[in-house]
Amino acid sequence: MAILQYGPHTFIIHAPDSYGVGFGSDISAVQARLNALGQIPPLVVDGNYGPASRAAVLSFQKTHGLTPDGVLGSATLAALGLGGSIVAATELADKPTPMNGEDVTKAISSGYQQVVKKVPTPDVLNLMVAQAAFETGNFGKGIHNYNFGNKKFSGGDPYFQYFRCNEVIDGVNQFFDPPDSHCKFAAYANPAQAGEAFVKLLQGRSVWWNGLQSGNPSTFALALKQGGYYTGDEAGYAAGLERYAKDYIALAEKYAIPLAVAGLSSTVLALFAGGLYLGIGGSVAFDPFQLVLGMGGVWVASKLFQQAGGNITIPPVMHPSSTPQATLPKITPSIPVTNTASSGAGIVSDIQKMLNNLGYTPKLAVDGAMGPKTSAAIKAFQTSQGLTVDGQATVATKTIISNAVGPILWSK
Repeated sequence: MAILQYGPHTFIIHAPDSYGVGFGSDISAVQARLNALGQIPPLVVDGNYGPASRAAVLSFQKTHGLTPDGVLGSATLAALGLGGSIVAATELADKPTPMNGEDVTKAISSGYQQVVKKVPTPDVLNLMVAQAAFETGNFGKGIHNYNFGNKKFSGGDPYFQYFRCNEVIDGVNQFFDPPDSHCKFAAYANPAQAGEAFVKLLQGRSVWWNGLQSGNPSTFALALKQGGYYTGDEAGYAAGLERYAKDYIALAEKYAIPLAVAGLSSTVLALFAGGLYLGIGGSVAFDPFQLVLGMGGVWVASKLFQQAGGNITIPPVMHPSSTPQATLPKITPSIPVTNTASSGAGIVSDIQKMLNNLGYTPKLAVDGAMGPKTSAAIKAFQTSQGLTVDGQATVATKTIISNAVGPILWSK
């Protein structure tokens, strides 16, 4: 446990790994193994090393002549037949790794996306950053090996470190120096690793996680207390969260997005913009090679964007075909469609360009004249889309066709 001061309030933080182990699949393996050995009552296999699991481990250690300390060390794991299930941690030399609010916000957002597989809402991200800031007294030089939450070492951590710390024991604030066990903290090789561990810690208990998902400081503070994270007045803890939440809301809103998308290179953006220009905006006359080349750039850029976590839909590209209407996707109009009389040669020529870009044959002359070939092509498009077939070149018809072909160089 550790002391946390906020104004007149003093909170005693009980590290969830205070029994010498944390959360994760390794704990689930221990619980399952104890059950298989006849544990009564059976443990809930949830990866949470709570009082029931610790009592079961203590009992196992006593009956097997091991030191009854409740710690899942190498000897205990070997006796359980799980010697290889928990990787031995490596000690890292204590070193300062200054991180500011933006560094921590990015690390937590990245960790959330890696663990939860979705982007946190701004409110949820803000709460996590506020909690980390509250626990460490805001950010700055007092961060060791990227441990911005001052998390104690647990059995699932790959690295550990020692540094001087203080805790409240029997109401007395006491300081400890390495290598005292009170000074053993988790260590991380980089901010991303720390962010994932921070999220997994909160995800380890459903009451904490549900409180976090509310996005409300008071609800989160109460959930942390109910889950045994701290003792004290939850109103005071909530006030501390709210104080830091105000400081970091702008950063939370900035980074509550797919982080890979935020880092998209100018090359991807250039591919997208250049592809649009070459494929559908760079020339009035239709050039199949130019269209394929340009839209290829759009496709590559869009796939990179989607892989990075973005959400984008590229209008389908129709290659010239003798029966293009058979392959056209259905377009759902975004506006009520009621055909009216043609709006003039400009509308007709725009429709002719778009139908040519969609690959209708024979290719139409872009002359703004409403002849039988243009009317037939419009009817073919309307038929393929399940629309009223009237062959008219209207604003509504142009709007629907544009949804299929994308923007072009419009007539004025």
